[in-house]
Amino acid sequence: MTNENPEIEPMTRTQVLIAMGVTAVILLIVAKVWLHFDPVPQLPLFWKPEFLLLGVGVGLGVTGLSAIVYKIWPAYRESADLYLRLVLEPLFYVDFIWLGLLPGLSEELLFRGVILPAFGLNVLGLTVSSVCFGVLHFSGMERWPYVIWATAVGLVLGYAALETGNLLVPIVAHIIINVVSSLTWKLGEEVKNWVMVNDELRIEKGESLDRWRCPILPLSGSASRSSPRVLRQQPPVYIRARDRSAVQAHPRHD
Repeated sequence: MTNENPEIEPMTRTQVLIAMGVTAVILLIVAKVWLHFDPVPQLPLFWKPEFLLLGVGVGLGVTGLSAIVYKIWPAYRESADLYLRLVLEPLFYVDFIWLGLLPGLSEELLFRGVILPAFGLNVLGLTVSSVCFGVLHFSGMERWPYVIWATAVGLVLGYAALETGNLLVPIVAHIIINVVSSLTWKLGEEVKNWVMVNDELRIEKGESLDRWRCPILPLSGSASRSSPRVLRQQPPVYIRARDRSAVQAHPRHD
């Protein structure tokens, strides 16, 4: 896939991984230096299964809300696609482990672990730490909606830290958000690319795209009796309509 934003040079997998690692180290250094000059009491980080589950729940909740915002807010969808394409497109699926752990640990230790208590475990501290968190995700004026969303996520993570008094909750939530959102976006992009390639092949063969479209069916189901032509002509592949309606694979009946 070509880079849709000519102002940003595409990055390689190695460059993205190095950038993530360097950023994580810098954030941890900033946190250490901050605590050296301003030794504020930090929120504790301790293990309890209920806090782990709560973090997973918060992460999945934010991810689901993000999917809704992605659908209904075009400006956010565009800015998120630009940002995520820059970061995720070169990565392998195994790299998402680092995409979850490195930012999840370093960013939470700084923003919720240091900045939040430094400005007070109150509305002021929550607001300042969340705005700083959003600014960290700034990568250009045209992607301001992504910064707004990151700030909102920072508010949720900060509130979770304040309510539970345990940094484990925002850390786990942050990791879940990064991993699940990245998997969902990358899989969605691969499906769209796969459909485009299949459509182009059918056009080259002079085939009509309409005849490949069929309604949503369960995996164990079969095509409607009212559409025998689909059963006869459709090859054993998964097809998705341009309107993004789901379809079912059907075997060839020759």
